[in-house]
Amino acid sequence: MIDNAFLSYATSILADTNDGLNGSEICKFCNQYSVEYNKTIKYTQQLFKKDTSNINKAQALQENLACFESEQQFVIIRNLCDLVKFANNQKVNELKLTLIKNYGYLAPQEIAEQILETVNQVRHWLDNYPEAKEHYEVALEKKNSKIYGINLLDDLRFSFEALVKDILL
Repeated sequence: MIDNAFLSYATSILADTNDGLNGSEICKFCNQYSVEYNKTIKYTQQLFKKDTSNINKAQALQENLACFESEQQFVIIRNLCDLVKFANNQKVNELKLTLIKNYGYLAPQEIAEQILETVNQVRHWLDNYPEAKEHYEVALEKKNSKIYGINLLDDLRFSFEALVKDILL
């Protein structure tokens, strides 16, 4: 289950006044997902314009997201993070990483398969760099076993260092 604190954090970034979605976009996307998932949402129109309501667009987005199941919230937040307008937005990129790190278990099968495919692509790319590949695979084993979190990071760092060393030398 995605907790309210994370939803608040996510919506404050996605609906940021300067770099986020505007009210019309929030309504458009929320309505789209409401129809797709057959859910009733609270805010279907932009009734939360500045100085006309007690609620801002981030709060409206959060209340709308609260109407969805956790798995659906995961997909919606991930899809919003993937919008072209957020391509160079560091806060949104960090939000997406946090979403996947903390709630990746909610990802639909196709997203989990994409992640696995990416992991396997990296393995393939490292075939010509045995030292880097060895550290990478050890890190994956630790991650999958959910042990030695700090050592896992060290193994990833060693893998990256070995790769850079092999490329530059």
